[in-house]
Amino acid sequence: LGLAPYFEGRIHAPGAEPRAFTKRAVMEDLLTRHGIDGAGLVSFGDGLVETEAATSLGGIAVAVCCDETHRSGVIDGPK
Repeated sequence: LGLAPYFEGRIHAPGAEPRAFTKRAVMEDLLTRHGIDGAGLVSFGDGLVETEAATSLGGIAVAVCCDETHRSGVIDGPK
């Protein structure tokens, strides 16, 4: 999408130990580090993991429900 330059290195993704990475842990760390409660969290994601993590912490989840398999741009209803 070409959005990375706008986030100045603040995009979090699995590194050398992908099994140790959880999106919820990243969200919790960001909230703690910046002194923000869950109500100040807005998460954008394309799956259940992101939406569940954000809402369980008291935040808002914005789901991107596109068909990634075929890259058709059509909404994927089950997501």
